[in-house]
Parts: sequence; structure tokens; C-alpha cells
Amino acid sequence: MDEANDAKKEASQIVACPFCGRRYMPVLRTPLPAVSFHVDPDTGDLVKRGAPRSGNAYEHRCPRADFEAVAHAVNESDRPVVYMDIAALLGLPHTRVAVAFAFLVERGCLTPAHGRKRRRPDDADVYLDALIEYHALLEKGPEPPAGEQEA
Repeated sequence: MDEANDAKKEASQIVACPFCGRRYMPVLRTPLPAVSFHVDPDTGDLVKRGAPRSGNAYEHRCPRADFEAVAHAVNESDRPVVYMDIAALLGLPHTRVAVAFAFLVERGCLTPAHGRKRRRPDDADVYLDALIEYHALLEKGPEPPAGEQEA
């Protein structure tokens, strides 16, 4: 009888909370796409490549001038920011600002603040940090496309 209960428990994926002992079924979350960044040496654009599990790879670009404008706007803000606010303030397309934000978050220039989407600078001068990371990535050269591994 115990074996039947164990099999049933494994099939249903019900687990017990380690703190209160309540039983629940955890929500299975879809993993985030594999994302990589590089700087296009010909145009100077910051490029974000992604390969979601669905297999439809994508690529978004942010021109260097727009990247610098985003870094300046974040630097001048006196409160935590959301990329949509910066896009509206600068009049830039949301995808360009989202690429810049994702790069700054990945490189540790922006940290979470007051919720899931708000970010605040990790240092006193985000613009300087952003350009250091941009030029470090430019010197490194392009990464292999997301989802592909080096041999």
C-alpha cells in the first residue's frame, strides 16, 4: 500500500512546505531564453540575441547614441526607474531601451528596487559604468549565438 501511495505522490508532484507543512503543487515556470550580448563592430550597435525554448531565435539592437542617452537618463534620475518611463521620457522605441536596460542589469550597473521592474543605479555614475561595460564588450568581440556552445 505504501508503494502505491508513493507512486501516486510522485505522479501528482505534490510537495510539503518546509516551514508550515502544508501540501501544495508547485507551479512549473518556463525557463527564460538564453540571452547573449555583443557590439556590432561595423555599426556600434549593442545587440541582444535570444534563443527561447520554442526555437525562434531573435535579435534586438540598440544604437550606441540611444544606449548613451538611456545611461544618461538613468544617471540623472533621482528615484528608481522603469524602462518604459525612460522610453517615454526620451521618445525612443521600447525595444531599444529594453536592450539597454537588460545589458545594464546583466552587467550589474542596475539593481532591483521596489518590485520586479523598477531598477536603481548600483553606483554613483551609471553612465561611466555603462560605457566601461560597453567598451569591454566591444573589445571582447562577438559571442557565439545564444543557445550554441563553443567546442
